[in-house]
Amino acid sequence: MLLAATTEIAFYPLRKNLSVTFMGGDDSGLWYDYRDLIVEVFEDFARANECDGIELTGRDGWLKVLAKFGFEKVFTVVEKDLGSK
Repeated sequence: MLLAATTEIAFYPLRKNLSVTFMGGDDSGLWYDYRDLIVEVFEDFARANECDGIELTGRDGWLKVLAKFGFEKVFTVVEKDLGSK
């Protein structure tokens, strides 16, 4: 099992969040079984850094995985590829 994630602390006017900007792995079926532990690690890290919450940028499929932990869809990011010139 291989899972990697990048995080940063996002500062907003009224709150501070642990932002998980990218996360993925080589066998999602396997690390899916460890999602409780993965979320616990993020929560512990966020609390240790005095964050008010955790946010994750990714596909809508993440909501299905993380909804049981209290994550909610707040917005969607869309993109248009202009291709190479």
